[in-house]
Amino acid sequence: MKNTESKCVVCANPIDASAQKCIKCNEYQLKWTRILSKLQLQTLIALVPISTLAYTVIAGMVEEKKSDLKFSVVNCTASNVHIFASNVGNSSAIIKSAQYQSLGRESIPFELELDNSELMIKQGGTQSINLRVPKKAHGGLAPPGLREKYTGQCIVTIRLDTIAFDHKPKPAVMTCACPD
Repeated sequence: MKNTESKCVVCANPIDASAQKCIKCNEYQLKWTRILSKLQLQTLIALVPISTLAYTVIAGMVEEKKSDLKFSVVNCTASNVHIFASNVGNSSAIIKSAQYQSLGRESIPFELELDNSELMIKQGGTQSINLRVPKKAHGGLAPPGLREKYTGQCIVTIRLDTIAFDHKPKPAVMTCACPD
């Protein structure tokens, strides 16, 4: 039987070549075993919340910010359209303008009954919006005289232009039946 000796990688004390630990300095001979033996359970437990927090921060910075507006027409009258806007995205969006078209007429802008602070719909937010037909649009959404001449079903098309924080305008188009 051959007795081979080597030296401890830490203290250079002569040890058996197959020894995993030096009996003089009490150190492991393999680098990773030595490193892992120094870690204490408290250190590992402390790293869990720190790594979780780091992941949350990094994931929040990497996640694409995107607004996703959903609109619903609640009521159409001759002079107003009442809608609800909900933002189911993870970034805010702004309502830029609104217009309507009915009975083959050109688009007519609505008057938005909102302050500037209400034009922004934050993530997860819902906003009630009243769109008023301007006084210069005689007859409201669908003027009665024009309605009799129009042979098809009377539909009002409403277009809302929004701007998300990616600075790309996104139109939303809805319809409602012409009010009586």
